[in-house]
Amino acid sequence: MVGKESIRKELEKINITNNLLVICGHSYWKIPTIALENGIQVIKADSRVIVLQAKK
Repeated sequence: MVGKESIRKELEKINITNNLLVICGHSYWKIPTIALENGIQVIKADSRVIVLQAKK
């Protein structure tokens, strides 16, 4: 599993009712996105551009 174990464990404790997206950086992941078992999606932004657009 990629990422820092202590941060991943804290994210996995969250009980969410809506989608949650975490964007982080500072280190390279060969595959820049993961989904945790509780539905949280993590995007690693290192050396990448992320454009978010509000739904209309």
